[in-house]
Amino acid sequence: MYPRRLRIWTAVILVVYAISFPMPAFRGRELGPDDIGVIVSDLNGLQAFLLGPVMLADGLPAWLANPFFWLGLLAFWRRRWRWAMRFALFALLFALTVPIWRSLAAQDRRPIIGVPTFGFYVWVGAMALLAIASLYALRVGQSGVVIEESPTGAP
Repeated sequence: MYPRRLRIWTAVILVVYAISFPMPAFRGRELGPDDIGVIVSDLNGLQAFLLGPVMLADGLPAWLANPFFWLGLLAFWRRRWRWAMRFALFALLFALTVPIWRSLAAQDRRPIIGVPTFGFYVWVGAMALLAIASLYALRVGQSGVVIEESPTGAP
């Protein structure tokens, strides 16, 4: 991949990640009679990021998506495309534990974070963009030319 494209992809991914922080990430909900310890206020991305280690201690591994994302971005910048894709996919897996954790926590009547909103999905989108960019970089290779296979298998 050309250095200019690398810089553009990195900038776009970082901008998407950064704009998720001021956006509303989780919408609060009203308390019921059995809801003790439920987060009821709306959280923006930065607040969710800062509360992440607390939620990690409660069994929600979604915050771990952040270090995997950063490692993936570092690998992408160093042109380690396969590692970047691996880290990005792990980041996506951790981020997408939020809906699963919400349903399990609701069944056990454990404290529940709010409903994921647009900012959460933008945050997840940054990780998806990193995975897509890594896949693209793998396909392009070092030459900057997209490698296409012929139908017969011959070059």
